Amino acid sequence: MVQLFHRYFPVKAVIFVASEVLLTAVALICAIELRFWGNPAAIRHYVHWPDFAYQFGVFAVVVQISLYFSNLYDLRAVRTAARRLLTLGQSLGTACVLLGIVYMVQPDLFLGRGLLFITVGLMSIFVLVSRIIVDRHGE
Repeated sequence: MVQLFHRYFPVKAVIFVASEVLLTAVALICAIELRFWGNPAAIRHYVHWPDFAYQFGVFAVVVQISLYFSNLYDLRAVRTAARRLLTLGQSLGTACVLLGIVYMVQPDLFLGRGLLFITVGLMSIFVLVSRIIVDRHGE
């Protein structure tokens, strides 16, 4: 058990959170590559620091909060694959709504140009595959 903010969390849940932040980064990088396919100048122009780091940070935090409050990190909950898919879809939908509000308040944080939906789609695939792998091979 890992203690954080006077609460104890299972190590497996902490590993899930860390791996899903990493998967979020991979999904965003893949989405940028897909969106600007064959145009490295556009990729370099789009990914400028530190603005891109702030955009990714806000995106990752909102998505992780949404996943946490959807109880996807509750390891005691026994879920079927269909229920897990539904819960993941609901949490990512909630994240999109929350991100929409954040982007209305602070437009500079917007990922823009189709990247949000490509990233969310890739992320849902990556998270589902990682959960299936962990369920089949890990304990």
